[in-house]
Amino acid sequence: MKVFYSPDYFHDSGPATTTRKARMIAEHLEAYPITGMEIVAPTPATPRLLSRTHDSVYVNDIRRTKAWRSVSASTGGALAAGLDAYASRQNAGSLSSGLHHARWDRECGFCTFNGLVVAAQALEAIGATPLILDLDAHCGGGTNALLNLHRLPTRHIDISVSPFDGYESRDYLRLVTRSDRYLWTIKTALNSDLTKGIDVVLYNAGMDPYEHDPVGGLAGITTDLLFERECLVFDWARKRGIPVAFVLAGGYVSDESTLIGLHRMTVEAAAS
Repeated sequence: MKVFYSPDYFHDSGPATTTRKARMIAEHLEAYPITGMEIVAPTPATPRLLSRTHDSVYVNDIRRTKAWRSVSASTGGALAAGLDAYASRQNAGSLSSGLHHARWDRECGFCTFNGLVVAAQALEAIGATPLILDLDAHCGGGTNALLNLHRLPTRHIDISVSPFDGYESRDYLRLVTRSDRYLWTIKTALNSDLTKGIDVVLYNAGMDPYEHDPVGGLAGITTDLLFERECLVFDWARKRGIPVAFVLAGGYVSDESTLIGLHRMTVEAAAS
């Protein structure tokens, strides 16, 4: 299983946790590797490619900032994971964060470019039928807006525990306020008509629903519950022969070992 990552994902001018954790997790995976996983450097997303999803003026404005190297690399990783999963029919991933809030012509919520929609457009162009599954703590309003703007047929399931960046869903949006309904809500969504006919999943595997996360946590969503979530998602996809391309998404706990452990669960579930 390929996991895309480059040291360029990190930049010290951005939100420290959002960009720095990719480097921490990559170093941990190199020191304590997961069987069947290899870390691969992606090709950075080009301005031309990004301008298919975002306003070209906005893209060129970002090119002139210190963040460009980081966000072009991490968006390229999300794209590479999606294309590799579809082509190989095996799971893939990228240690990317900061995607689902980004709008057509502006940043939002630590997100600069929406790599989920970038990947969805590229997959549709080669005949794929993707599903964006967003389990970050916060609603992916940027994803919804861009899918509507470009009139993309990509399916979109968004299950959050925080109303930040909420929107009126065209597909499937649920706000969970009780931890004992969390897994049931995800399972119900995965078994809905929206997943019929899809052949690749773009999974925004946020760990910020974790109960001790300072940005999006919900009481009762423990490490064990999140591990069950990851097993549920990847087991569901495996049984149907659908490959999953994951990205890290949110996760903001200050304790590094806890943060790494949370995100490693996604990689482990995908690899197994």
